Amino acid sequence: MFYSSLIQKHLSAYILFVVCTISIFFSTYATAQDLTGVWQGKFYSSGELMSGNAYKYEVQIADDNGKLKGVTYSYLTTVFYGKAALVGFFRENNGTVVIKETKMLEMKASEGSDGCLMTCTLHYTKKGDEAYLSGSYTSVNMHTGLACGGGTVSLHKTDRSDFYKEKILLDHKPKVPSTNVEPKKPIILPPVKSINPKPPIIKIPTKAEVKKPIVKPVVIPVPPVKRVDKPINRIPTDTTPKLKLPIAVPVTIKVKEQKEVLVKNAPTILKERNNEVAKTIYTEADFITVKLYDNGEIDRDTITVYHNNQIAVYKQQLDVKPIIVRIEINEKDPYHEFILVANNVGEIPPNTALMVVTAGEKRYEIQLASTEQKNAKVVFEYKKAP
Repeated sequence: MFYSSLIQKHLSAYILFVVCTISIFFSTYATAQDLTGVWQGKFYSSGELMSGNAYKYEVQIADDNGKLKGVTYSYLTTVFYGKAALVGFFRENNGTVVIKETKMLEMKASEGSDGCLMTCTLHYTKKGDEAYLSGSYTSVNMHTGLACGGGTVSLHKTDRSDFYKEKILLDHKPKVPSTNVEPKKPIILPPVKSINPKPPIIKIPTKAEVKKPIVKPVVIPVPPVKRVDKPINRIPTDTTPKLKLPIAVPVTIKVKEQKEVLVKNAPTILKERNNEVAKTIYTEADFITVKLYDNGEIDRDTITVYHNNQIAVYKQQLDVKPIIVRIEINEKDPYHEFILVANNVGEIPPNTALMVVTAGEKRYEIQLASTEQKNAKVVFEYKKAP
């Protein structure tokens, strides 16, 4: 009886240890991915993947247990962009992410441009602390619904935005793992049968039996230990083909070639009028801020400003409150033209403006005048100090 009870106690302790270990393993494995945050990258239209021409793409996502909502930004700079609302879903079991732009919220582009709404089919991957979304997109015109074309998309998760973090992102609560999981059935073990349910009968030997004792070996039967196999965690193999993007090689644009392209592709109003250079500013700053004021008495002068042949300001009146434009400038994008076009000459001709330029720690004030025959041009060129 003593040996039987001892074996039963050790067997029960072992089974309890195995069951607890399995429960802890599964509870620590059940974690959930959350796409909430800012994702930045680029998208390439079909046929331009190898040429390197791409738009920047920022996606701000709020993930509510796989249901996605938020906004997207498609842009070349923060001056010319399209902002759209999005909905979508995230299937965590296979990493599939679908994002659909439903409505254009804001649009700053050149005159005559039209917007397209994109639908992106992406795949989620994670390497260490870095998370990625990559795949393809299709698009339709925001007004007509006709196809605009498609291409590829590549994004990575970041903690900053080129614009600002949306309220829907700031108010989002962290994702709570779903509780709709079928509870695991407990392991029920059969009761252990007692080996010797009855107490042994002790027989007192006679004298004859004492003279010739018969010694029999004592055999203590041990119940077989039931084997409990530890389940193998089988993670499904991801068979989704991975998108191979080309390695971007930095290219420095020559100023001479950029000037020739701007002259060749200039809008009609820039070709019809004389574009007189008021000042050329050489700088090694990364950003330039341009502020435009009415120079003198407020006489209802209105202007349109072209930045490298693209409209940055359209028919705005000069006032004491400045019109502000900001641009990036660097070795890859070293040449920038600002051309001020007079829409009218106001009550006191000509159309005059004060341009205040801040480039790094340097500040410039430039007096500009334009008429119906002459535009005013200011040139910025990136140039490192020797």
